[in-house]
Amino acid sequence: MKKIKEIGICNDGTNVVNNSKLEKLIQFADEDYNEMKIIEKCGYNFIIKIPNANISLGDTSADYKDSNNIITITRIIALNNSLAELKIIMLD
Repeated sequence: MKKIKEIGICNDGTNVVNNSKLEKLIQFADEDYNEMKIIEKCGYNFIIKIPNANISLGDTSADYKDSNNIITITRIIALNNSLAELKIIMLD
């Protein structure tokens, strides 16, 4: 298996989701969330959400109320020929 160096779901230089990359990310998140944190050099718990597609990856059990710091990054992406919102939520 090829070693993963970075995580991404869009075609290079675009905001268009590559469905194959998205499927691999979902599988990877289900198999090894902690490895995802290492690859992204992320010391925080995180959640990746695409609400329009009912996708939530990462530490989905995290309780926002217990977090002192919450960072949310929102991007508009093209998913299956429709616009969708991608949210990355990082929690301490």
